[in-house]
Amino acid sequence: MPRPIKRAAGLAELAAAYATACDEANARLRRCIDYLRRGFRSEAINLAEMHPKLLEMVAALDIPEIDQWEHLCAMYECARPPRIAIESAAELNEAYAQEQELADLLAEHRFQAVARGTLDLRLAAVRQLAARDRACAFWGEDQDALERLRLVDLRQEAATAIKARSLGDIERLLKEVSAAGWRATIPWDIKPALDNAAWTLHAEVGVVELQKLAEQMRAALQGRSHGKAVQLLAKWREVITRYQLEPPQELLDDMLALRQWVTEVDAQNVQQAEFTQRGAALRALIDVRAPEEELRHAHQVLKGFDFTIPDDLEWDYQRLIKELVRQRKMEQYGIYALVALVLLVLLGALVMIFRH
Repeated sequence: MPRPIKRAAGLAELAAAYATACDEANARLRRCIDYLRRGFRSEAINLAEMHPKLLEMVAALDIPEIDQWEHLCAMYECARPPRIAIESAAELNEAYAQEQELADLLAEHRFQAVARGTLDLRLAAVRQLAARDRACAFWGEDQDALERLRLVDLRQEAATAIKARSLGDIERLLKEVSAAGWRATIPWDIKPALDNAAWTLHAEVGVVELQKLAEQMRAALQGRSHGKAVQLLAKWREVITRYQLEPPQELLDDMLALRQWVTEVDAQNVQQAEFTQRGAALRALIDVRAPEEELRHAHQVLKGFDFTIPDDLEWDYQRLIKELVRQRKMEQYGIYALVALVLLVLLGALVMIFRH
């Protein structure tokens, strides 16, 4: 009969303590995972953070020599420890990472709750959490509850803003009810009322801006300030587009008068630029002593503009034309003399023939 192995002193106590610690860690892990399954991530993390911190405890208990330890416990008939639920610990660790990613939003949510922030701010914080933390269903429930309360306030705030003709408040409320992310249905009468009030007030504000622009346009036209006029016309178009306005006729007349003048000035500038270009072309022809026909054509084109040809250019042109005309006449005289000489020679030859 084999002799029983004598149990080492203190081994039983150590084995029992280790097994108990593993049981406690697994029990806490099960509770944390249960919280996570129900969407209570913060509660799971709070439980895990209690002393001793659960993940630190798991790290200490999850020894790499667990197989040898279990063999030793079996040999000496000591309490064998349960295996640490590593998969649960990994899931809990992932919950920590998610909580860290949402830390700013959670802090804002807690701040608004503690500080009793306005419903719109609290709702904004919950909406962001509901969008980013879809694993926690209660954020959606919180959003539903806050939206119901917010819609009650919105109706009253909209009525007050419309009565006070506060365009800033009306636009703020309109932006809120038009934003994406509402789970509740916006009551049918809130948005149209805000839209109508915003349109009316925008029109009034727009007309006031156009009146100021019309005054500046009259001054720009009187002062013949082309650059200022172009800026004012651009501003006019921007105001018309922004407020979707149909301008009053008297203001429209001021704008049309300025636009007509700007159009005429622009056309004149284009003509001036072309006149300058044509003048430069004539100057180039003069410099190379181009043929008379080319010079006369370029000069005729230049005279077709409603601008005065510069004196120096006109003088150089006339001088060159006179020279070319004189040269042409001299060439013609030379031809005539040559023809006369040829005729005299022929006549002399004929006389000689007849004499013989």
